Amino acid sequence: MEKLGSTTRDENGLAIANDYLRLVFASHKGSPYLSGLGAVAPDQHDWIAARASQPAPLWKARFLHEHFLPPDASSRSRWDMRLQEEWIDVDSFAPAHFSSSLEKHDGASVLTLCWEGIALAGIADTVDVAVQVALAGDSRVSRWSARVDNHAIRFGLWQFTFPVIGNLVGDDGVTLVVPAGWGKAVSHPAQHADTYTGHYPSGGCVLQLVCLTDGNETLYLAAEDPQAYFKRFELMGNAVDDTIQYAVVQYPNDMGYMRNSYTTPYPVSVGVLPGDWYAAAKTYRAWALTAPWTAGGKIETRTDTEQWIKDNVVWANCNAMDPDMVAEVVRDVSAFARYLQVPAALHWYSWHQIPFDDHYPEYFPTKPGFKEAVAELQKAGVHVMPYINGRLWDSRTESWFADGAADACSKDRAQRMYVESYASRVVLTAMCPTTPLWQNKISGIVERLAGEYGVDGVYIDQIGAASPNLCFDRTHGHGTGGGDYWVLGYEKLLALAKAKGKATGKALILTTEDASESYGAQLDAFLMCNSTQPGLVPLYPAIYSGIFLTFGRYMFEEDLADPAAFRTKLGQMFLWGAQLCWMAAGFILKEQHARDAAFLRELAHARADNQAYLAFGELVQPPRIDSRIDRPLPEIRTKWCMWNPEADFAIQPMMDVTMSAVEVSAWHHSREDRWGLFFVNMAEQEQEVAWSFPLEAAGTWQAREQRTNVPCELASGDGLARGVVKVPALGVRVVELFKAV
Repeated sequence: MEKLGSTTRDENGLAIANDYLRLVFASHKGSPYLSGLGAVAPDQHDWIAARASQPAPLWKARFLHEHFLPPDASSRSRWDMRLQEEWIDVDSFAPAHFSSSLEKHDGASVLTLCWEGIALAGIADTVDVAVQVALAGDSRVSRWSARVDNHAIRFGLWQFTFPVIGNLVGDDGVTLVVPAGWGKAVSHPAQHADTYTGHYPSGGCVLQLVCLTDGNETLYLAAEDPQAYFKRFELMGNAVDDTIQYAVVQYPNDMGYMRNSYTTPYPVSVGVLPGDWYAAAKTYRAWALTAPWTAGGKIETRTDTEQWIKDNVVWANCNAMDPDMVAEVVRDVSAFARYLQVPAALHWYSWHQIPFDDHYPEYFPTKPGFKEAVAELQKAGVHVMPYINGRLWDSRTESWFADGAADACSKDRAQRMYVESYASRVVLTAMCPTTPLWQNKISGIVERLAGEYGVDGVYIDQIGAASPNLCFDRTHGHGTGGGDYWVLGYEKLLALAKAKGKATGKALILTTEDASESYGAQLDAFLMCNSTQPGLVPLYPAIYSGIFLTFGRYMFEEDLADPAAFRTKLGQMFLWGAQLCWMAAGFILKEQHARDAAFLRELAHARADNQAYLAFGELVQPPRIDSRIDRPLPEIRTKWCMWNPEADFAIQPMMDVTMSAVEVSAWHHSREDRWGLFFVNMAEQEQEVAWSFPLEAAGTWQAREQRTNVPCELASGDGLARGVVKVPALGVRVVELFKAV
């Protein structure tokens, strides 16, 4: 056996390790695959399943091969040739000359794996691939990178899937956590063939981390890409072996062009951490704080975000389809704000005369009375934020032809427009955000809304929710296909929109749909409407609490038909730090909903009293709820309502949700060394809860119930603080933990 630092080579393959992590590569068809991945501890398991029947390649590549077919028998001329396109797929098990090297570099052990002379379509020596796996001596995480060298004129690299890590343990003792919205947990992930596909950046993939956890340790899989290149995360289950496969699909700039090579522009981190998925979230948070989208610092001190949105507590929304509804909006929203007596804002849909999702972006003229309604609501203390769409242009409109919009829309490789259609059934065209035409169009609308109509903010739909299009129009000034140009284009668009809006003298904010991390530097808050599904976990707030603001989710009058649906939607939002509500104001103020309105008011006042925690603090791992003193806490089972596309977008109870009657979260204060434990009781009976919470710092700790300022009895031991709290029916209790002076 030859030993090079912390890396070894023997007859069974290669291993790279330090005191925390060990990666083992065995051989199949003369090429390596990952056969072992685990923490360096005798009581920890290997995350590669020993029972797996088939090894997985480390990488896959797809090439586009264009060539002319010779004339066939029906051809009239020997020049009558037809262009043939075919896709050629290869992976790391393809025949090649394989070599490896082991060395130390900048304190890290670096394993380099090389494949040379790979043949495509029978043509030898077409492609070389090199992979590097680096493991620093003091790190629990390895970093993977690769390069593809394409030597052939007739082949263009279309996509490169790297890394591929197969045969990961995915049995019923494991939970997969993925970055869909707030975060989603999938138990026994191997049972789902298409476990998760995330197109980054988008609402379905708001950040670049996925993890597998057994509760005691967690497999950390994260792309550390500060430029937000378009990519696709794929996790595919294998029910036979009880395993899953992780893969990152990467798209080269100038994808498909002949003789293009590709170097991965970011590393992918692979490691094993002690603890559950919160450990992965905090590891990713440490990296995210170095990314450009967090360069402005924490939200409490960001100077480019207006104070009113930082202080805001609740949201109403309205969809004033009928012109006569404008006065109704003013009446209901003003009453909503008076009842709650906390900072409130309105998200206004259909303020324009055109129908919703139709004739975009010809928003003007507005409905009669809109400007006056904005002013009246502002006098009532309500900030107003109208809706516009940031992606779509209706190609039937006069402006489409007058402005030459066809030149600025995103196009596929055949130069066809990307089109979409929603409940309106109108065919809408997706624009390319890198084009000055679209940047000026959207920023001009924002400028007019702020300057002429006096609004306080503009919601620009779909920017965060919809994934980038692979645009192949070279006249836009960006590379074709893959790259980071989509996010860069929206950065310019949003910066221009905010500059124009604020130049009118308004304290203007900009928001979008869903919380895609890469747009955080230009936006002031994210609407979490699509995080309305079962199985949610607070992955996103565990990472971005205190850095980005979130607000709202789909809440309908239909939810109030089963108050448990409304209460669980609202309670979860409160605990995870989102600004509350986001529903039509008139619904909740109806007499039959008085108890739920009171619950909303209770949470709203608790939010207003705890902005240093819930808006500006950091969400940490929650306390453990041990039980009610004499019996387990009751469960609440309900169905959340959502739009149903299969029933013409009717609002129906669709999402099966089960929660404990009392849910809890823990927050670290933004300025003081103390923690707030937030207990929300969504049941109609008082609940008594025993809890325990880890205290990392040494010292003597005290606890008090916040509203009464009454000290709480506190036991400690084994690094845990323990207590009991009584949470009133449909109520909130906040227990603060702090060091004794």
